[in-house]
Amino acid sequence: MTVRDLRQAGQGDVLGVVERLLAFFRRMTLQPLALYSAASIRIGLGLLYATYLLREYPYNDQLWGPGSPWSPALADRWLENYHWPDLVNFIYSTLITDSPVYFQAFYGLSIIVALLYAAGWHTRAIGIVHTFCVMAFFTRSWQLTDGGDMAIMLLTFYAAFMASGRRWSLDARRHRKRMEAAQGKPVPEYRFFAGRGAETEELRRRFVVLMHNGAMGVFAAQVMMIYCSAALVKVMGLKWQEGTALYYILQVSWLQPFPALNNWMTGPGHLVPLAVIAYLTVFSQLLFPLAVFNRTVKYCWLLVMLGTHIGIIVTMGVFQFSAIMIIGDLVFLPDSFWRRSAWYVKVLRTPRGKQPVPPPLPDPALPEDAKTVPTQKGQPHSARATSGHG
Repeated sequence: MTVRDLRQAGQGDVLGVVERLLAFFRRMTLQPLALYSAASIRIGLGLLYATYLLREYPYNDQLWGPGSPWSPALADRWLENYHWPDLVNFIYSTLITDSPVYFQAFYGLSIIVALLYAAGWHTRAIGIVHTFCVMAFFTRSWQLTDGGDMAIMLLTFYAAFMASGRRWSLDARRHRKRMEAAQGKPVPEYRFFAGRGAETEELRRRFVVLMHNGAMGVFAAQVMMIYCSAALVKVMGLKWQEGTALYYILQVSWLQPFPALNNWMTGPGHLVPLAVIAYLTVFSQLLFPLAVFNRTVKYCWLLVMLGTHIGIIVTMGVFQFSAIMIIGDLVFLPDSFWRRSAWYVKVLRTPRGKQPVPPPLPDPALPEDAKTVPTQKGQPHSARATSGHG
C-alpha cells in the first residue's frame, strides 16, 4: 500500500464519521424521541407533586407559611447572604410572606397547576408555571429538603423543555379534534405562527424537536448521575463494603413503616441475604449507565431498580425519593415499548374466538414525510417533519 492509498483510506474514514455525525444531528432536529415516555414523566411529576402538597396540607403553614420556624425574616437574611441576581431572588422569595391569605392562595394554586400539568392542558405554559411553583416551595424552607426534593426540582426543570404534551394529554386531544374538523387540511400547532410562512413554521418545528431531544438527554444524564453518585458514596462506606449496611438501616426506628417486617428481615438467618441485596444494590447503581445502553439488558436492569425502590418504600418509608426515581427511569423506555405494551393489553382483552389486533409496526428511523428524497439531479431535499404539539 502506498502513502497515497493510505491517505485516501484515512480520508474515507473521516468522511464516513462526518456523515454519520451529520445524520445524527439531522435526526435530532426531525424526530422527537420517546414521546410516550415524556408524557408518562409529565403525568408522574404532576401527580407526585400534587399528592405531596395534599398530604402536607394540614401542616403547610408550619412547613412553608408565615408560621414556620424558618420565619420570613430569617429567609430574607438567608437570601441576602448569597447576593444572587434579582431574578433568582424573585423566584426564591415567592413564598416569603407574612400574609396567610396570600400563602394559602398560592398553595391552592400550586395544587391546581400540578393537576393541570399532569392532564396536559396547555403543557408548555403550565410546565413553566409548575416548575416555578416547585422551586418556590423547595427554596422557602431549605432545611426540609432532602435528596428527593432536589431530584424533583431538577427533573421538573428539565421536563419543562420536553414536548410532553404530544401524547396522553388534553393538548393532543384538542389537536386531534382540530385535524378532524379540518378534514385533511394542514393545521398549525400554534395559532401564533399561523400565516407566518412555511420557513418560520419549519424552523420552529425543528427547534422544538431539538429542544425536546436535548432535554431528554439531560434528563437521562441526571438520572444516571444520581445512581452513580449514590453507588460511589456507598462504596466508600465500611458497612457497605462488609455487606452489613442494610442490617443496620432496617433497625432505625423512625424508618420503619412496618416494624414487624423489619424485625423479621433482621432476624436470625437473614444476614447473608441482606448482604447479597446490599452488594446487588451497589453494583446495579454503579453499572446503571452502562446497562441502559443495551437494548436487552436495560429492561432487566430497570426491573431491578424498580424492585429496589419498591423495597425502599416498603421497608424504610422513603416514598418521595423512590417515587421520583421510578419516574426518572421512564426516560429510558422507547416508544416501541409503550406500543408493544398497549398491544399486549388489547390481546388480553380480546374475547376468545375473535381475531386479535395486529401488532404495532416498528418505529421508523425518521418520520415518513421527513425522509430524504433524491431529486432528478441527485440533490437530496427534506420535506417538512411531522407535526406535533408541545
